[in-house]
Parts: sequence; C-alpha cells; structure tokens
Amino acid sequence: MVRDSAHPYAPTLFISSTVHDLKDIRSGLADVLRSQGVIVYASEAEEFEIRGDRAALDECCDKIRASDFYVLIVGGRKGSTIEDGIL
Repeated sequence: MVRDSAHPYAPTLFISSTVHDLKDIRSGLADVLRSQGVIVYASEAEEFEIRGDRAALDECCDKIRASDFYVLIVGGRKGSTIEDGIL
C-alpha cells in the first residue's frame, strides 16, 4: 500500500470516471473523502504525478493497484480504451 507520511494508517482510494462530464462529482466526492482522512487519488489532481518515462494510463493503473478502494463513477460517455480493448 502507498501511504501518506502524514496519515500512515489512512485508507487510500482511487476515483475513476470520464473526466470532462463528471468533474464536479469527482471533485466533490474527493473533497468529502479527504475531509474524512482518506487519501484520494484522481488523475486530474495537482498532486497526481506522472513520471516522464510513462504514460498517464500506466500511472493510473499503478495507483489503482496500490489503493485500498476503487470507485468508478459511470455516466453517459465512454472513456479511453487501450489497444486490445482490455484494461
């Protein structure tokens, strides 16, 4: 598990959805969870670092695997797909 040094026992959660149409919902959920001490990962967050030698999708997948919880918010749009269509 990846832990924040300020909150070594805080649960981690990755929020996933299409970004453009669900931005307000993602942001609101992240704010509420953070106020409860949850470490929230969301790809559009300022603190979400993407190393220069990797794709953003690879970084997201690593954060998902390292998280205690995964939340998928489903709306009316389709997100990205990868070459073989399986993620």
